[in-house]
Amino acid sequence: MLLLSSIKPYFTDPLIWIGFILILMFLLTKYILNNNIITQAPEWLASESSKKLIKHSYILGIAVTLIGFGIQHQELDKAQQALAKSLINTETKSNLATIQLISKNSQTILNSHQNLYETLRHTDSKIMQHLFPVKEPSSDKNKQLSQQVEAAFNALKDTNLLKNKTAMNAFNTSKKDIKAVISPIKKSLYAMQNLEEDKTLIESQHWHIHKETITKIDGFDPTEFEQNLILMQTLKTEYQQILEDNAGYIDEIMNFLEPSTFIGNGPVFQIMTKEKNSLDSLIKFNNKIKTTLPELQRMHLL
Repeated sequence: MLLLSSIKPYFTDPLIWIGFILILMFLLTKYILNNNIITQAPEWLASESSKKLIKHSYILGIAVTLIGFGIQHQELDKAQQALAKSLINTETKSNLATIQLISKNSQTILNSHQNLYETLRHTDSKIMQHLFPVKEPSSDKNKQLSQQVEAAFNALKDTNLLKNKTAMNAFNTSKKDIKAVISPIKKSLYAMQNLEEDKTLIESQHWHIHKETITKIDGFDPTEFEQNLILMQTLKTEYQQILEDNAGYIDEIMNFLEPSTFIGNGPVFQIMTKEKNSLDSLIKFNNKIKTTLPELQRMHLL
């Protein structure tokens, strides 16, 4: 059945049928001549050379059949290439739209991250101001982050603000204010994560299925195309990590803002660490995708 289905399209070419008819006709003529079925042959068949020519004329039918197969093979190749081009172009356009969406989302995440960074450092709470200083003193620039956090926390303890009721009330109020800023950011970020499977897939199914057919097209560079496809898949993987890092950063802040959370340098250190790491990777990724996107949009479609 598989063999039949693979050769069936070839029998739509009339030359193949004409070739088969010629083969049958000349083979039948050869059989008749060999067995002397016709006792009174026409004059033009009387000579041996004429009979020899007729007996081997079936070769003409074979030639016509082979020409028909050759022409039909070319036509089928063109049809397969046209179908493959259409499918891969559709797949590529969808992948480019995905990269555009990722680029847009990464800028949104960066804006939200910077907004959250500023919110943590611009509250009315003096305790919060000590825990999350706007700018470290110049002498602290070479300190490890853990040392900076420990120094800030020690400075806070020296102020006795943690024992001041008014300062603690302002601190608790600032936590509510920060929560109000974080809530929509968290909701937006988690919505992006939940839509990942449907909207930010980089497809390559048609490319892998029709790669052999596409490589026959003149002027097409499969190596460059595949490199761009790998690049888009890499961007998708890096974007997924960006989402996870920023979700972890937000979760760390939300845990810190819980009423029962102990005010210590440990939770602050975790926030500051995830803040720095997620922001660094986000800025790097955002710059990368802004540079890469225009290059990908100039991809040679088939």
